[in-house]
Amino acid sequence: MYFGSPVKSKIKNNLFTQSMNNTGSRVIPEEILNNENTDSRVIPEEILNIKNNTSDINRIVSKTSSEFLGNLSDEDKISFVIQDPKFGMFTLFKYHIKYGIHNRFTINRKTIYCSHVFSFWLAIPILIFISQWLIYTTLIINQIETHSDELCPNKANIQEKLLMFAVALLYFCKSFFLWDNLLSRSKKRFVIKTDSICTIIDALQEFGFNILVYFTNLIIIYTETDFMNMLMNCLAMEFLMYIDNEFEETYFKYQPEVALDIFDKLFVSYNDNKIYVIDRLQKQCCFRFVRYITWLPRKLIVLSHMLLPIICFFMVLFGPICK
Repeated sequence: MYFGSPVKSKIKNNLFTQSMNNTGSRVIPEEILNNENTDSRVIPEEILNIKNNTSDINRIVSKTSSEFLGNLSDEDKISFVIQDPKFGMFTLFKYHIKYGIHNRFTINRKTIYCSHVFSFWLAIPILIFISQWLIYTTLIINQIETHSDELCPNKANIQEKLLMFAVALLYFCKSFFLWDNLLSRSKKRFVIKTDSICTIIDALQEFGFNILVYFTNLIIIYTETDFMNMLMNCLAMEFLMYIDNEFEETYFKYQPEVALDIFDKLFVSYNDNKIYVIDRLQKQCCFRFVRYITWLPRKLIVLSHMLLPIICFFMVLFGPICK
């Protein structure tokens, strides 16, 4: 089947770091690159042949990234930074430690932005990450402590059953776009270098936390007995998913030159990134260890995206009947 082959490919390969499995050579067809209708979501300029020996990397076709960089506006570069799921709170804080501490943009513009200064001194990106998980954890703990009904109590009134049906149906429809979002944001012409532990954590947080919120929201709405609590908890969980992304967008809205500097310093072409990852895997055992221990979570996240429509459809039928 047409659908089966891409799905197997996505499970086999690594969407989070764009590295390829060492199971043999992989050559990207040249006709893909010559397609005039290609955009930033299509595998870009260089065709690589990575053989069983990962140190043997042959560039079969070489179009330098500068050919594409020349066509990028500042808005395009900022968009690449904001949309890359592997650029998150940990990578932003790492940037501040390495580059932002100099406050070059603040000095040049003779304007002091608190978000820029205190992102380093107070580790605001890390505080955003902590707040997300604290709110999520407290909601879960409260739900566990207050829920005492059996699996299928069938005590809810018609309004609560209808809300359960509506939310499950909405999530069923949105679940297909969640998979598209996973694919689209993972394959761009320019990506952040994923040869660091921070980018692995940020990718797990971006995709893993979102899918976890979807599953948790269905459970909370099903187990909650009060109509307004059902609605408020649902909205609170939806809000949680976008806290870190909203922080990035607001931060770069006031300081777009920081996003441009991040693009220039940290972003590379899609295929160049593979070389950085392979080189890091060969040289640093700590990075290899983190890759190995996060292998299972990464695969579970991909599988969860595939299973989400099935689970949501099940809750469309099961939820209203048993709630």
